Amino acid sequence: MIHKIDWQAKVEEFKQSGKSQIAWCREQGISPGTFQYHLKKTHSPGRFVELKSVRQGLKLHLAGICLELDPDFDEKTLKRFLQVARGLC
Repeated sequence: MIHKIDWQAKVEEFKQSGKSQIAWCREQGISPGTFQYHLKKTHSPGRFVELKSVRQGLKLHLAGICLELDPDFDEKTLKRFLQVARGLC
């Protein structure tokens, strides 16, 4: 069994491969269903997300999406974006 930290690495390897999930899983000897489970688990909205303070504002990494916000960002727009992004996870 692959540990959680290894699954995170596997997910990154998959993303960098540019291959379909089925082709990549076949090459890795991993069941597509198992991979999809861990893909969703490593990108679930309940996990902590990385927030980095930058000179221009805020940088948010969530579920493979990077969002950079200016210091004077619109809070309503951010809330709407997060609602949409939550549906993608």
